[in-house]
Amino acid sequence: RFRHTAAKAAVQATQAEMVTAAANIKKAVADVSQAEAEADVAEAGVKRLEALNSYRVIKAPFDGVVVARHVDPGAFVRPAGYKESGSPLFEVARIDRVRIVGFVPPSQINVIRTGRRARFHHIGGFKHGAAVSGQVDRSAMALDPSSRKMRIEMHVDNLDADGGTRLSIGQFGTLSVLAREWTDEDKLPVVPASAIGTDKQGRSFVVVVEGTSGNRRVLVETVAVDQERVGAIGELRPGDHVRVGDLSAY
Repeated sequence: RFRHTAAKAAVQATQAEMVTAAANIKKAVADVSQAEAEADVAEAGVKRLEALNSYRVIKAPFDGVVVARHVDPGAFVRPAGYKESGSPLFEVARIDRVRIVGFVPPSQINVIRTGRRARFHHIGGFKHGAAVSGQVDRSAMALDPSSRKMRIEMHVDNLDADGGTRLSIGQFGTLSVLAREWTDEDKLPVVPASAIGTDKQGRSFVVVVEGTSGNRRVLVETVAVDQERVGAIGELRPGDHVRVGDLSAY
């Protein structure tokens, strides 16, 4: 009888230990879940701090140069989206590839086609004869209401211009579009690009050398042939001698 009572007590003690162990397991599982939740909260806190810290650095969306800075160190700025967000912090521009924009008068828009050869020349700040060649990449196909001209664009890699340096943002020049492909059979007079001058009215001309009788200025319509030569349509005959270089005196 004594042994039976002792065995029964041992069973009850074991059962109690099992209940305690099961409770400990449940507590351990709950502790693990709580630890995982706390870890998630801590990770979210780290990401939040990293996001806040990232605001210390302003990254450009592309490689380029800062062309304008509108703030100084210590200035108070607001995030985009505010009604009174103010001006942008910086203005960045690409310089490895540029967009050359031209405006075509109504009398010439009928010859503009996407893909036609184009040439950017008479570039301000470049020596005479420097030019960049490409094609018409985009046309607005509509006149601007204020200027009554049509916008066209030529996109080119910003390599060294012929005889010059890389283009700078905001430079001005003349954008010419090849309206027609000429062949040798057309007998088109071709002159060096440096032989083409521009008068105050924006008209192109060449100066024909007429021996002892002097020089004669002839108004022409230019057609780009290549980077160094220009086709001239006007009172100019094959074989005429023309002046090159500085034509400002004419």
